[in-house]
Amino acid sequence: MNWQNYLGFFPTKGSRPIYADLISHYVVLFPSLDVASTFPLNAVTLGNNFMSIYYGSEAMPEAERSWKKRSVWRLLAAVPPIIAAGLVKSLGPITAYTGLTGIFLAVTFPYALARSSEKYLQDRGMETKSIFHFPFMRHLYLPLIFISIALVVFVATSLLRHGTVPEAME
Repeated sequence: MNWQNYLGFFPTKGSRPIYADLISHYVVLFPSLDVASTFPLNAVTLGNNFMSIYYGSEAMPEAERSWKKRSVWRLLAAVPPIIAAGLVKSLGPITAYTGLTGIFLAVTFPYALARSSEKYLQDRGMETKSIFHFPFMRHLYLPLIFISIALVVFVATSLLRHGTVPEAME
């Protein structure tokens, strides 16, 4: 989608209508503004997760009280993406690869978590059926996990083989 050259609903020869400029700028800038608005939340969450992994559950409450420790871990989470953003000229490849991650998370993990939960309940002799139970789903978990992984691998190899995203995505 190339919105930089958007001409509006009723293009005229010569000049571009003001509303077309506004729509074009909004569509072009929205992804950057959206990422910029969520970045601090993601950096804080990732920094907290790093800190939790490093200190463990027993030492974590004390580590959380230390402003310096919190700041170090949050900076470790925030600074590398800022540096990388300064080195990248186009958002197209970034959104392609992050979208790939989103597809993997949205398609693969629900099946894997459902299968894991079912196995957990079975191992403890608990009932595996709930109001969300679908009788044939039990036999579909593994095929759906493999299909979703194959889809992600296919898209990733396509992106890597072309070296970047197709021109239509930039």
